[in-house]
Amino acid sequence: MHALKDEFALTRMASLLHVSKSGYDAWRQRQATGPSPRAAAQRARDVKVAKVFNDSHQTYGAPRVAAQLAREGSPADPKTVAASMLRQGIEGISPRKFTPVTTIQGVDMYHLPDRVHRQWDQGTLDKVWISDITYSRTNEGWLYLCAVRDGCSRRVLGWALDSVQNTDLVERALHMAKTLRGQIPGQVVFHADRGSQFTSAQLHEVAVELDVLQSVGRTGVPITRWPSRSMPRSSARRCRVPSGGSLSSRAVLRCSGGLFDTTTGGSILRWAIGPRSILRMIIRLWWRSLLSVFVPGVHFSGATPLCHA
Repeated sequence: MHALKDEFALTRMASLLHVSKSGYDAWRQRQATGPSPRAAAQRARDVKVAKVFNDSHQTYGAPRVAAQLAREGSPADPKTVAASMLRQGIEGISPRKFTPVTTIQGVDMYHLPDRVHRQWDQGTLDKVWISDITYSRTNEGWLYLCAVRDGCSRRVLGWALDSVQNTDLVERALHMAKTLRGQIPGQVVFHADRGSQFTSAQLHEVAVELDVLQSVGRTGVPITRWPSRSMPRSSARRCRVPSGGSLSSRAVLRCSGGLFDTTTGGSILRWAIGPRSILRMIIRLWWRSLLSVFVPGVHFSGATPLCHA
């Protein structure tokens, strides 16, 4: 409109462009008087925000830029800084927290079908074995646990702990389960997810050696192995220190002999390390010693059997 105001009437152009003539007059007045104090302050803030962002090698986000501006004597709200960065088209780098991935697709060397179809309990023992890998943070790094359970009784047949997740971890757990069961009439279906640890050529050779039929669930359906994941994850959490720290991997490996009770199918670590837990343990031991005096022959077991299958 301003460029063509000498050729056409302003009223006609405002009508065709669906704007008001008063708005054009206000814009002309702002152009003549210069930017408003608010716009000038906004431009100055944009320059400071861009400088702090570039000084941080373009890594700072709005909270850090706002904190740096406050240290330099130009405090600004993080939301104001975020709006400034949005106008300038800049953004910081926010790395996500690392979480181990236990399902890594391997090379499809063998076509493994789904022989279970989410029917874990076949009515008898040693028909379906379910396995999965979970993890727990320790003071010395991540600790990985692989467990093999019977689909009927949910008993833990084999397990293995290591600082890395590979096929050797699954192989050790599967060998332990086979050793516990011994000779089994018929073939057992070993069901797991599509991780590289379960679809590798090494595990295929082990399955052929142990006369086990491999089975994998569908891609992107984590519920296909929920019976195996429910137990190891909860048992791994029981080893954590309630105060926010965690046990060292050596401590977990030292107590690994008692981590899973193969007669009960669950964890026999009923308490974690902590002041209240230690106090409860002392009271429990004192109460048992008192009962053993007044009730001769009383027997206390470390765990209540849940399933002997």
